[in-house]
Amino acid sequence: MPRNFERDDRDDRDDRDEDYDDRPRRREPSAIQPLSRDELKRKLRPPAIALIVVGVLYLGIAVWGGVSFLLSFDQNWEAAIAQQEARQSGNPQQRQAARQMMDGMKEVMKVAIPAVCAVVGFLSSLIIFGAVRMLTGSSHGWGMASAIIAIFPLNCYVWVLGIGFGIWAIVVLNNPRVKATFAARGRAGNRYDDRDEDYDDLR
Repeated sequence: MPRNFERDDRDDRDDRDEDYDDRPRRREPSAIQPLSRDELKRKLRPPAIALIVVGVLYLGIAVWGGVSFLLSFDQNWEAAIAQQEARQSGNPQQRQAARQMMDGMKEVMKVAIPAVCAVVGFLSSLIIFGAVRMLTGSSHGWGMASAIIAIFPLNCYVWVLGIGFGIWAIVVLNNPRVKATFAARGRAGNRYDDRDEDYDDLR
């Protein structure tokens, strides 16, 4: 190919490149702005307080249930066995075998029921602890853990509140600006409480 044609092709390509550079370029999406300290607390306070209420209710029911069970179980169990024996008719050996079986169940229940109450009490304490960390804006992870545990059916009555408040807290914690705020705090390496400098400097 003659050199003048090669030169013309290069000039055409250069012109197209210049035209492309003059085109308006697509703007990159702006970064999500973190919230200020007061804005974050205003967003987190309502669901965090709701989770604390759920945790206190769970904990109170667990403690009350465990204590009342231990105090009254033996008496109620003996009364139930006597009532059952009064209804039954049969030889003494059958009644004795039934009594031994019931005594074995009694020992299992004396361990199992308090253990269940202890587990519920422990999980309730985690709900309260995580909700307090969420309330102060000091931990996104603990707030999320508190909300997830609150959704578990630890008690058939309180669970109605737990599932609603837990989902509410998860939605708030997954808000993009809330997540950006915690991420910015993590990069800054400072705690987000009343002793810190104004968090607006990180925005």
